[in-house]
Amino acid sequence: MRAIAPHPSLHCLRIGWLAMLWAGFTPVGLAAQVGPDIVVTDLPDILRWGSEGGYTAYSSATTSCNVGDLPAQWCEGVFPCPDVTRHPVISQDLYRLHRGRLEQIGMSWVKHGYWANNLDGCGDCQEPKEFAVLLGVNCSDTYSSGFNGAQARLAPRAQVNPVTGDFPYPFDAPPVENVLSRRLHVADADLDRDANRGAKYFIAVQYIARDDAEAGNALNNGAYRQIKVRRRNGVLEFVNASESIAARSHPLMAWQEHDPAVELTAIDVPKDGRLIVAARVTALGNGRWHYEYAVHNVNSHRAVQSLSVPVDRTGRTFRVGFHDIDHHSGDGEGGQPYSGEDWQIVRGPAAVKWRSQTYQENLNANALRWGTTFNFWFDSDLPPARVRAGLALFRPGDPNGMSVEVPGPGLAGVAACENVRRASITCDELGRIAARVRLSDDSEDGRRIVFRTGDGAYFDALVRGTRARGSACCFTSEQRVEWALPVNCRDPEDVWCP
Repeated sequence: MRAIAPHPSLHCLRIGWLAMLWAGFTPVGLAAQVGPDIVVTDLPDILRWGSEGGYTAYSSATTSCNVGDLPAQWCEGVFPCPDVTRHPVISQDLYRLHRGRLEQIGMSWVKHGYWANNLDGCGDCQEPKEFAVLLGVNCSDTYSSGFNGAQARLAPRAQVNPVTGDFPYPFDAPPVENVLSRRLHVADADLDRDANRGAKYFIAVQYIARDDAEAGNALNNGAYRQIKVRRRNGVLEFVNASESIAARSHPLMAWQEHDPAVELTAIDVPKDGRLIVAARVTALGNGRWHYEYAVHNVNSHRAVQSLSVPVDRTGRTFRVGFHDIDHHSGDGEGGQPYSGEDWQIVRGPAAVKWRSQTYQENLNANALRWGTTFNFWFDSDLPPARVRAGLALFRPGDPNGMSVEVPGPGLAGVAACENVRRASITCDELGRIAARVRLSDDSEDGRRIVFRTGDGAYFDALVRGTRARGSACCFTSEQRVEWALPVNCRDPEDVWCP
């Protein structure tokens, strides 16, 4: 795992510097990578196609550059070439940052590319002899927003292996039904200005190509741009809100760009692809904290089946939530669509867990698949500590899962003895020992006091404001209750449990 720092600007391109260094990336105009290396350098405009049933379809123009030292293949079959599957596919996604949460609210199928333009958009283009079927070194290729939204060229994401860049071509797909089919589309309610005041929006794209992946350059193919919603002639449309794009980046970097307190960690699954985990903790006051997580699957073919965040046994969790993005238009495997069922939430004694069905239960379960982002959150009465969250992988393989260090509800700190004003320890007719502690002020809010019974059992009293209460059950004899933490803060008390 690698922590990701916010990315500064570089002329017209904003670059994730640490992300580049991990994968051996270099900015456009600097030393070229070994082999073909496709990066996105512009997202010029967005086209609105039309609406159906409260949703509207859009598509973005894209400009890509080959910053490698060998031509990239753009074979598709229009001109003679040895392998028609050696061309890029392009996905498009829409994100909204609102009230401290970056959510994916729209996604497209993949557009199959063809006919490389070989323009001078990224330097001195070394135009290849095979003009249309290769993208030359330092050459650019632009697809208009109309071409990127042409439904006949949009194929299911399920057919793409994002690690290897393999896919069938020509492709099979369910028929087009309406203006939304296969295209990036979003609920109009997610764009409504009154309901989404202060929201920021981002268009994101990702290129996947086999020769790019074979050269080890598959992790710098994403980009995003901030856009804004406007209503013109009664319809919602997008216009660019930033002068530049964030190149060689992935959508969760937009969250960190606008909120530096967001932690990003990259996870490289052995012999597979990359996941990025984002985390943000917010103090709510009154002894509560909000824990917000997002997981983005950059290009893991094995996908993610569950997320588990440890919670110390002394704590409680509230308002547990989940958000996903649904695949659409029949995208799925084996001729069946992917499930859109929300992940099950399991609140256990030591963790909060979100999970989909397993691969064995349903090949088309709602796993976190490549190019998608899911959100997870809850409140807790425990302050943040460093914990290891677990990610179970969906497709069978070795390892079964990955872990990542994130801020999570940890062991609460111990209250200072000098702030304890008085305490009482009793045992009721049910054999339940209860400790009640009063503190001098609320400076110990969220901390704990630990007691030990004569039988060797420990129990905690969590401080909320100026009071702490805790209990243990069940006892049938006299018990000497000691202050374990803070150590020997008060003399032991003997209580009789019937």
